[in-house]
Amino acid sequence: WGEWIIDARATGLTEGSKHRECTRCGEIIETTIPKLENADEYLTYTLLDSGEEYSVKPTYLDYLPSELTIPSTFNGKPVVVVEFEAFANHRESPDIIVPITKVILPDSIKAILPGAFDGCTRLTEINIPIGVEYVGEDAFRDCDNLTIYCDAHRKPDAWDGYWNSSNCN
Repeated sequence: WGEWIIDARATGLTEGSKHRECTRCGEIIETTIPKLENADEYLTYTLLDSGEEYSVKPTYLDYLPSELTIPSTFNGKPVVVVEFEAFANHRESPDIIVPITKVILPDSIKAILPGAFDGCTRLTEINIPIGVEYVGEDAFRDCDNLTIYCDAHRKPDAWDGYWNSSNCN
C-alpha cells in the first residue's frame, strides 16, 4: 500500500478524510479522520496543569485566516497562554498561501511564551491585552511589519531587546 494522502483535514468542528492506493492493483481505501478533541476550526487548546485554564496554538500552521481572533474561553474555561513558538515562521511560502496579518488576543491572555510569533513576517498588528504579565524572549522577533498596541499599565516581564518598543503605541 502507498502512503496515506489527506483529502480533507480534521478540525475540532469537522471530520476529515484520507485515502491510499494499493501499489499492485490500484485499489483505493478511503477512511474518515475523526474530529479533533480540544480544538475548533483553527486552534488547538491544551488544558494547563491547574485544570482550570487553557493554552492555545494553531492546529495547522498552514491553515489559518489572515485575521485570527483567539477566543477568551474554550469549554467554559479561560484561554490564558499563547504557546511556545505557536505561530513561529508563519509567513508566505509554498505551504502557507494566506499569511497571518492580524491577531486579536482576548483579555484573558496572561502570557505570550517565547517565540510565539517569531518570524511572522506578514503580521502587521497585534494588541497586548491589559492582563498580560509575561512576554517571552523573541516572541515577536523578525516581525518586521508589526505594530504592537499595548493595553498594559506596565511593561510585561521578559520584555526584551527583540521587542521593537518604538512600535508599541
